[in-house]
Amino acid sequence: MWLLDSKKNPNRRKQVLVIDDDPGERMMLKEFFELEGYEVLQASDGVIAAGAAAEYLPDLITMDMRMPGTPGLEAVRAIRSNPKTKHIPILMCTGENKVEDIDESLRAGADDY
Repeated sequence: MWLLDSKKNPNRRKQVLVIDDDPGERMMLKEFFELEGYEVLQASDGVIAAGAAAEYLPDLITMDMRMPGTPGLEAVRAIRSNPKTKHIPILMCTGENKVEDIDESLRAGADDY
């Protein structure tokens, strides 16, 4: 399900794509980024994330690591494998804090954790 707040246009503000299956987490990040002047796009799973990234080409992607369906790491790999989206910075935003999770995220292509 798409949860996009607006469509891309040539005169758009900077955009961030927030991907999380938890509506509360998405809302918290949405409010934070809007206060910083970003236009916020939202997706609820990794399948939608890769499509939204390719369609909207946001300036930043935040991704939850653990989601039902397509997990965040698979979505990161899909985004990195697409020539249109491979350059978009990806920030993993998750409650997981094990060293293994951090290493796995960075190896998958996330820019930070």
